[in-house]
Amino acid sequence: IKTDEFIINFLERLEQNRAYNTREYFFLLGKMLLEIHGEEGILTSATKANLPIYCPAIGDSSFGLALGAQQNVKKRGILFDIIKDV
Repeated sequence: IKTDEFIINFLERLEQNRAYNTREYFFLLGKMLLEIHGEEGILTSATKANLPIYCPAIGDSSFGLALGAQQNVKKRGILFDIIKDV
């Protein structure tokens, strides 16, 4: 639940009038994790090293569940352009 709440808060910071690819999404999420928590993890380490993280089926992941919850509760969604990851 805490993770979902964190992701929902993260999504509220993103611009709503543009599409993101998963590489951008995870980079920005890692950046926010570094700013707020500063702990080491996969996303924060990849962000610090400027290594991309891709998720070809983000809608099928726990991140996708948080995205769906945010869209249902807040009536605000985010667009993904998965072709930009190619």
